[in-house]
Amino acid sequence: MPFINVLFPLRKTGKNIGFDSAADDEITEAVKFNLRNIILTSPGEMIWDLDFGVGIKDLLFEQIDLNTLDEYKAIIRGQMETYAPYIDVENISLYILEDNAIKIDFTYSINRTDVTDILEIVINQPI
Repeated sequence: MPFINVLFPLRKTGKNIGFDSAADDEITEAVKFNLRNIILTSPGEMIWDLDFGVGIKDLLFEQIDLNTLDEYKAIIRGQMETYAPYIDVENISLYILEDNAIKIDFTYSINRTDVTDILEIVINQPI
């Protein structure tokens, strides 16, 4: 079962030797880091797990309709169930913006915490 990973770059906290417990804001930051990686990574990019990733950047080069957006929402939900089982997906919104940009609003809560958060990602086509 996947766990919440550490955030990079690593930084020293406290004076204890070993591990410190993480505050809600540190957990939230680590979870956002993981979710961004899942959404922005293309399948096949991680050679040790070829199924990892949504590949949302591919959407920039497709003919987009409501079915396509629904397919990507389902892909995102599936990836979260597999690689981020420590969150509950509350809402996924995909928007097509001007200049061939895509905006994702991803609302989620972190299991075993009282944290609910929104991750917003805007992807632009390179010029």
